[in-house]
Amino acid sequence: GIDENVLLRLDASIGRNLYTYISQIKPVPHQENGQDISVTQDTYLIPSALEDTIKVAQYNGSPYVAEYDVTLHLSLGDAEKIVVLRIDVPTIDTWIEQASIEAQSKINTATAGQDITALQTALDGKNALTSHSTTDEKIAVLEKLNQALISF
Repeated sequence: GIDENVLLRLDASIGRNLYTYISQIKPVPHQENGQDISVTQDTYLIPSALEDTIKVAQYNGSPYVAEYDVTLHLSLGDAEKIVVLRIDVPTIDTWIEQASIEAQSKINTATAGQDITALQTALDGKNALTSHSTTDEKIAVLEKLNQALISF
């Protein structure tokens, strides 16, 4: 969800001694017919307050995946490595589709007595979306799907 930190998971044996920080998050222009097209002026990824994790600032309501180059500094003792990672922020439509697939899978594999009402209601909301649905309507559907999945 929004404002959730995306953590880099490391082997616990070195994780305690490994220092990381993010020095830059730079949007990568989307290319269409060989031309650079900015997805939007919106910012989807930001560093956390400690600059050691990435936060999703808002959902990507554009029709394109938003790509970012994230410069990550890793240091262990005297050794330092700078890595540039390409991170894709999917469109909200992609997130809704992935959540819907997971919800349908849980419904299909539910055992007798498991209450699937919230999952089915959330899926009904997804199925009610149209090509004219607003980003806010899509966000509401995604949040209901996520809540139903977490609660199941």
